[in-house]
Amino acid sequence: MKLKGEKSLSWLKNKTVIGVACIVLALLVCFLITPLYNRRLDSKTDVVVLAEDVRKGEQITNKMVKEIEAGSYHLKDGYVTTVSEAVGKYANTDLYKDEYILKNRIQDIPLSKDTYLDNLNGEKGAISITMQSLAAGLSGKLVEGDIISVITTNDENTSIPDELKYVKVLACTLSDGEDVDVNAKDEKEKEDKESTTAETITLLADKYQAKKLASLEANEKIHVELVYRGDQKNSDKFLKQQDKIIKEMKEDTDEQ
Repeated sequence: MKLKGEKSLSWLKNKTVIGVACIVLALLVCFLITPLYNRRLDSKTDVVVLAEDVRKGEQITNKMVKEIEAGSYHLKDGYVTTVSEAVGKYANTDLYKDEYILKNRIQDIPLSKDTYLDNLNGEKGAISITMQSLAAGLSGKLVEGDIISVITTNDENTSIPDELKYVKVLACTLSDGEDVDVNAKDEKEKEDKESTTAETITLLADKYQAKKLASLEANEKIHVELVYRGDQKNSDKFLKQQDKIIKEMKEDTDEQ
């Protein structure tokens, strides 16, 4: 059995060990961990920033970029670190002055003018129809992304085919083959009706819809009605509804 004095001495020894451990830990923090952390905060790296705005598809030149020194602590991988990595590349999205350039926002080859065609996956394709008059094409007001209904007229009736109730506009194209640029900065070009009124519109369509559109183009008059313009999620709801209609039409055909 331990005496009272021995218990007291043991307790003091434990306190001494704990105290020494705390001192050692404090010294490690002060003289090892803190300097390493501060050195990391103070470390610098070269990054490339934009000296001016660069539009999507534009080729980057020397005057558009500059190299600066920035703190590396908060920088993630993927930033362009030398001017030579950026010059000659093409912006695949709009870039803005003083923005750090990310490698995934530039590319080696020029962007296709018809980028909407690059997203076709084989399930749906692109088909163009002619706007036979200014009114037939919504007076030139259609833009990429609009959801439209295709209205057909002949000597006997006017109708909206079930398979063409909700169709997405991929592009509106001028007589010279150039797509209408709704983001054009030249106000004179915007005001010039002859230069900005589309003669054809390109639509996203499956084979079922494409055959119907080709037949209508050859044999009937076509008008379009704007159904929706706006949020992508809402646009997709219309397209899903159209897919459902076409699926039901195919099932009815198979049963006959």
